Amino acid sequence: ADNPLTARVAVNHIWTRHFGDPLVTPVSDFGRRTKAPKLQGLLDDLAVRFTEQGWHMKTLHRLMVTSLAYQRDSKVSPPSNKRPEHDPDNHYYWRRNSIRMEAQVVRDAILAVTGNLDTTMSGPSIDPKTHSLSNRRSLYFKHSRDDRHSILSRFDDADIFRCYRRDESIVPQQALTLMNSQFAQEAAIKLSQQLLRDGFEDNATFIKRAFPLILGVNPTKEEHTLCMSYLQAESGALEVGQSHLSPKARLIQALLNHNEFIMIR
Repeated sequence: ADNPLTARVAVNHIWTRHFGDPLVTPVSDFGRRTKAPKLQGLLDDLAVRFTEQGWHMKTLHRLMVTSLAYQRDSKVSPPSNKRPEHDPDNHYYWRRNSIRMEAQVVRDAILAVTGNLDTTMSGPSIDPKTHSLSNRRSLYFKHSRDDRHSILSRFDDADIFRCYRRDESIVPQQALTLMNSQFAQEAAIKLSQQLLRDGFEDNATFIKRAFPLILGVNPTKEEHTLCMSYLQAESGALEVGQSHLSPKARLIQALLNHNEFIMIR
């Protein structure tokens, strides 16, 4: 009780992973050179709660993700709202920070939405070179200087030398991976086939089902019209299982490559 540093460090790391920015910057230094956090009271309160509740991280996670701060809209408020002018950097969380998924979350989310994620717990580490197409959760892949999964390494993977906080990046190789890799193409084929088996065969119902399933929102009228036009124009393309993806599989692949899929808002 007389040394709250450990609890504060833990709270700061967990907060960073849920909200995108830490309460104390940098996360690797709580020394005197570090500026005092703007939300000192919040940090203290969470650290006390954490220790009083038996250092249970699940309880702390639940507290954060059920808070009003976490559930706020990520969109900037209308001009009539003065909060953006008073706090343009969102230090006081008047809106939700948009966060790009970490590398492991991107891969696992694609496997989960296609129904192929293997959620089996525990077991030996997996060699990413010989079992790169395994459906096990990404945390089971070996991760070292010599052992790195090819897909995970193109996204925001953990730095093996400095793991305090991950960097967020937006590079062309990420989009190319989600369009051209065998993993992404097979996921698109499997999900399109699943939707067809479930009865979403005509273009309109297929689009209406694919959008909320992958992006969590219904398509706008403009999006629905564009997708319909694409599927109708590509109706003569080769079927799934041949050398090219079917139009519906290509649409699924485009949605998996959509910015809204890999962002947490």
